[in-house]
Amino acid sequence: MTDQSLENSLLTPEACERAADSIMKNIESRLKHLSDLHTPYWDARNDVLKNLIQLASGSIILTVTFSSSLLKPGVAWKLSLFGSWISFLASIIAAVLSLWLSTRIRTVPVAFHNQRGKIVNALKGKSRNRISDITDEVAELIMRDIPKYDLSEKYVTRCLHVSLLFFILGLILLGVFGARVLDN
Repeated sequence: MTDQSLENSLLTPEACERAADSIMKNIESRLKHLSDLHTPYWDARNDVLKNLIQLASGSIILTVTFSSSLLKPGVAWKLSLFGSWISFLASIIAAVLSLWLSTRIRTVPVAFHNQRGKIVNALKGKSRNRISDITDEVAELIMRDIPKYDLSEKYVTRCLHVSLLFFILGLILLGVFGARVLDN
């Protein structure tokens, strides 16, 4: 192949831009579809987390407010109340962390949109005849960040579980304290 025919078979900068636009539109439509599928789950999870924060905060506020009238002599029962406060606080911290991490998951389409330059660079210098060969290269560029988002989803779910466990522990400890106060 001569230099002239090689040069003619390479993608022009305009062709690279058009191909990148086409690839990005395809990716964005698929990401929108995936986002539409997952959004109800994400919204429900975030609602659960917000409710946990409100309930745990309310439990701390109410018990702290009335603790002077509820506390009787006996260190063991005071520890139960303090343990419930710590559990509720840990639940709030885990829930806030989970909400914070979940914002990263919703930025996936933006992150892929920002990779347009990488796609254009991957297309530059490629032959028109071998355009199908670069799909793997472009797909690899795009999929490189997926494990990061998958990891975020995993941590969001773990933080939700931790928050729920601490909230339940706080309720149990508060129940033990309440039962003891009612016995006296």
